[in-house]
Amino acid sequence: MGGVYNKFHKDGELTPSDFFAIVFWKRKPSGVKIASEWSGPSIEEITKEFYNAKTREEKLDKLRSIKGVGIAIASAILSVCYPEEFTILDYRALNSLWKKEEQKCSISNLPKKAEKFKYSDYFNYVDICKEVWKSHSSSLREFDRSLWAMDWLEGEKGLSEIVESYKKKPKR
Repeated sequence: MGGVYNKFHKDGELTPSDFFAIVFWKRKPSGVKIASEWSGPSIEEITKEFYNAKTREEKLDKLRSIKGVGIAIASAILSVCYPEEFTILDYRALNSLWKKEEQKCSISNLPKKAEKFKYSDYFNYVDICKEVWKSHSSSLREFDRSLWAMDWLEGEKGLSEIVESYKKKPKR
């Protein structure tokens, strides 16, 4: 997505192709629904306003004004456009962060499920990730990928569980 980042900062907006590439990357079914139900200002207009927004709350509000864009999809757009300021809200990354940081009181204020997040929860999550990543990764995006991969490998319905389930099946 580096090309999208560069174009966004050069042009001050996302093209429909770039916007939907991010949305489909995060959650394809939602992207199809958002595209089919689109009405109102163009993607270029909305993302230009998003680009010009001064605060992180304004940036999130601008994206959330798009019908069908929840915090999780908005977080993907934010993290592509501003990778050192935002991270992706994903249940796998959240699960890993809980396992890694559950003894710390800063995370105890977060919901355990991403779909329960409010704006303030998302910003707290971002702040916690920004606080923790420096001791584990070279960038916030790398930290996000590492959290996701930890749960993908070891978490519920992750690779390890799938492999164990496969091993237990009778062979023909």
